[in-house]
Amino acid sequence: PNINEVKEVVKHATKVLAEIRKTESAFVGYQANDIDSVREEMMAIYNALKSIGINYANPPASFNLFQSVRLPNTVLNDKIGTCLDLAILYCACLENVGLNPILILVDGHAFAGCFLNDECFLEKTCTDVGKVFNQSANDNLTIELVECTMFTSSSSQSFNAATKHARDNIRLYSGFFCAIDVLSCHKAIYRPIPSLERDENGDFVINIEV
Repeated sequence: PNINEVKEVVKHATKVLAEIRKTESAFVGYQANDIDSVREEMMAIYNALKSIGINYANPPASFNLFQSVRLPNTVLNDKIGTCLDLAILYCACLENVGLNPILILVDGHAFAGCFLNDECFLEKTCTDVGKVFNQSANDNLTIELVECTMFTSSSSQSFNAATKHARDNIRLYSGFFCAIDVLSCHKAIYRPIPSLERDENGDFVINIEV
């Protein structure tokens, strides 16, 4: 979440956030104790990613068994990604601004979510689709879901349309479901994958986050 390419997205998203709020504004995460503020920050990142012009790539036929993943820097540099690549990218941006992202896997597809309060699942993963749907329902909104393929260049859908689409996709869903709580994973033994970056001298360095 702290690679240079993600930081650039967040830098642009800060300007987008100011436009949304119609005032100079910075990302505050959960400090405002306001779910609408968190949604605005999620929207700003969504809109910033949408402005990049990333192309959608269909996942390979082996998606449910295994899949090579493009890391966020590759997606941003090459401007192409599968649903899984895009969901990981969005989660990385959310984590960079202090939010608690969720990576969601279903049969043949992946998308993202985010806790609207500073909380997480009791376990690192949740396989109860009904629980996640209920927490994303308008009358009990504690998780916002986002269809990440909608911020690609082939889509004209807004952030609100992307949240509705993601929620509708699991309304009556009964197949494989796994929601991965990124914060809980990091609190355990899992850490972000080391990234290869250039320093101020143009030399390659390996960035290992702890």
